[in-house]
Amino acid sequence: RWHASEVAWREEERRWREEEREFRAEQRRWHVQEATQRALDNARYTWSRHVEKNRRDVEERTEQLKVVSQVASLLAGFA
Repeated sequence: RWHASEVAWREEERRWREEEREFRAEQRRWHVQEATQRALDNARYTWSRHVEKNRRDVEERTEQLKVVSQVASLLAGFA
């Protein structure tokens, strides 16, 4: 038969192992959440770069069309 101190020690060890298991499970959840958040942040960054590039392309094309319009006006004035 085990001594009371051994029983108490084994019970404490069992609780410690359960706490350790819960802690590792929590760390895994945190890791998954962090990876998910990182993926969202990367998607937002990629999307904002895409939107910014499209905005710059539209502004550039607008300037080109303004210049073409001005040149056409000048040519029409001489015709």
